[in-house]
Amino acid sequence: MLDSPDRTVVLVDSISKFEIGHYWQMSANFRRVFLESGINFVFLNPSALDAKQEDSLTSQQVKKSAYVTVPEGNRFFDKTLEYIHDFHTRNSGTELHIIFMWLPVVPVEHIEELLGISSTKPFFISGITFSKSFSTGSMGYHFEEEFSQNERCKKLWVWSDSFSTTPNLADSKIRKLPEFHPSFPKAESGHAEYLGFFGKLNSARGLSDVCIAALFNPKVSVVIKGYGYQGLRMWRSSSFSFLQYKTWTRNPFAAFLTLIVNIFFKLMLLLPNVNFDKLPFATQKELQTAIGNCTAVFYAAKLPYSSGIALTSLATGTPVIWFGSSGEAVKQLEKGFPEGRISRSQLFIPGYLSNRIKKVKDSKPKEMFSWKQFKQEVLDSL
Repeated sequence: MLDSPDRTVVLVDSISKFEIGHYWQMSANFRRVFLESGINFVFLNPSALDAKQEDSLTSQQVKKSAYVTVPEGNRFFDKTLEYIHDFHTRNSGTELHIIFMWLPVVPVEHIEELLGISSTKPFFISGITFSKSFSTGSMGYHFEEEFSQNERCKKLWVWSDSFSTTPNLADSKIRKLPEFHPSFPKAESGHAEYLGFFGKLNSARGLSDVCIAALFNPKVSVVIKGYGYQGLRMWRSSSFSFLQYKTWTRNPFAAFLTLIVNIFFKLMLLLPNVNFDKLPFATQKELQTAIGNCTAVFYAAKLPYSSGIALTSLATGTPVIWFGSSGEAVKQLEKGFPEGRISRSQLFIPGYLSNRIKKVKDSKPKEMFSWKQFKQEVLDSL
């Protein structure tokens, strides 16, 4: 129960702790800012009670926070909207700030309804997105235009590798969010060469590539653990258009060839030097421990987004063996750990990765963004 709030932040996060750890850590960072600063907040999430347990609240913090479980699924944002309306009605004298942890999944009509709420007190919306606009079918929604013109829109944090304007000027509503990942003690690995691959287990993150690394480097112990695994979608062609398809009926040849290749990669998970687990880590601490136990972490950056796994690895001093040509993760790794860069073709050189791990395994912890920098950015949005 909140303690007579004059100002309250409603943190809306539809992603449960078992779905995408990257965003779970970001939510934890926001909550930590509010807890340290004594700011009243409500956390709406399918795993809200798990978050409350992880936050280890003091008696004073209990009075200033509320963790509300909202079941995940199609009705999540309907229930969230009902909660916000009810909270606003019961606390009409409260200045309300709503922060959406991932704007692209929020129904457009819900955003527009919130922006239209009548209030005698300040009522603001902020959010995080990968792009300043998005489209679904014939529907388009331009976050940049809305946030620039609507006084109730405070901050739009964008995870992308380019801006049309210079980000984070003092008066800018369109911002780059410093992605803080805490450092923690690194354990001594029991293996001379212990390579980890964690997070989402799909082709875009490099699942098939790490299998190739295991095949050509039998002395390297490879541990694969995460979420989203689909055995027949380990590999998808990103280079050859004639092998790309949406449904097998439109391109049966590509679908059949992709199936054969995926069966081959699935068999590679049975290699004696591969330890495969398709279940996600139960807590962020378990993930951090696994990263700290690795000699190196593998990441193939094929998406435009950042990589929480890579940044967490750098923060704990675990080197990242990586490759990629564009995207936020590539920018971060080029700046934070250029010595870990390889080319995809080098994965096919027997023993190459093993030797590369030996060269970089003694790297030092490096936080790409400081806690002070992240905290100040969040506080400036209120």
